Amino acid sequence: MNQEESDELRIENLPELDVTPDISGYVPLHRDILEDFQKTAVSKRVEKSLEEEISYIRKATDDHIKAILSNQESGLSDMDHYFFENNLKALESLMRAQNDLQIWRNSVDETKKLIVQTSFEEPDYTIENFKDYSEKSGNPEFGDNIMSNYAVYAQLHQSEGTFSNKLKMDETYHYLKNVAFILARPEDPLPDDVADDELAISGGKVSLRDPLSLEYYREPYVSLRCSHIFEKDTIYSHLSNSNLCPVSGCDARISRRDLKPDTIMSLRVKAFFMLEKSKNSSSNVDKL
Repeated sequence: MNQEESDELRIENLPELDVTPDISGYVPLHRDILEDFQKTAVSKRVEKSLEEEISYIRKATDDHIKAILSNQESGLSDMDHYFFENNLKALESLMRAQNDLQIWRNSVDETKKLIVQTSFEEPDYTIENFKDYSEKSGNPEFGDNIMSNYAVYAQLHQSEGTFSNKLKMDETYHYLKNVAFILARPEDPLPDDVADDELAISGGKVSLRDPLSLEYYREPYVSLRCSHIFEKDTIYSHLSNSNLCPVSGCDARISRRDLKPDTIMSLRVKAFFMLEKSKNSSSNVDKL
């Protein structure tokens, strides 16, 4: 056996050694890319798409209501009820997606803050500090932080009923939820609706008349301060002399900025006159 063969045999008989370095499971964000990292954000394309879908549902609902009001037939068909119910379900689904997207955005933003803050407190990732980082293998990575924060936010919002509250406070959802009821019974208070507590109700019926002029509403505006409803022209005229709510017993002070169009009351009045015309038409037919 020559020297070369002897060396090869000796190498083959050497015990196997694990020479793999103990690479850390946790690697900090490099400071050179920290500035770019801080600029990252969740894309707004999905949010814009959701908003467009919601706007489409509202427009489709308004167009369908106009068709019903122009038809002047008493009562809603099964297809009308089906249309409104389906639109309401679609709207709720889109709003839930918006809510989840916002929770995700909050999770990413909070994780970014945590990562940036931690990066300033941690030493550079160098050979000298390699051992220290290898002992931090249990530290969560960026993606893990996002998912854990998302779980926390989602649980928090779910436990507090945040989404349910959003539905109750959303004007479009409130409108679409009650549109079929209003078209059929325009003078009745909305079922289980606290907002109707502030309406002028007489004999169990909602007043469709302006409290100042006593005329039927044509362009009703609601006060964000006290929820009282007025005809636009009459309340504007009143506010030119006084900022005190004209409803007896109400001490709210309001301005034009506190007023907005009341779509619910506007629909009530239109539905009321539609039913009145339908009754008159039926009465004339009976006389013939």
